[in-house]
Amino acid sequence: MEGDEYQWLTFNTRLANELGANFEMQYEASWQVMDLQTEGFEGRGDVDGDYARFTIAPTFKPQVGGF
Repeated sequence: MEGDEYQWLTFNTRLANELGANFEMQYEASWQVMDLQTEGFEGRGDVDGDYARFTIAPTFKPQVGGF
């Protein structure tokens, strides 16, 4: 819509630490900052802020044929 302005920046990284042939730990960190100006949408307000998240994911890697 004319007049809208959406600006955002995202940083994401993922690391994997293999602890054995069938198991690894995965770590992911993300950060996003945004400045959203919604013109022409009744009932919707502007958004200005940021958020972060961190994920830890234990991962099993079965050794099966064709997988």
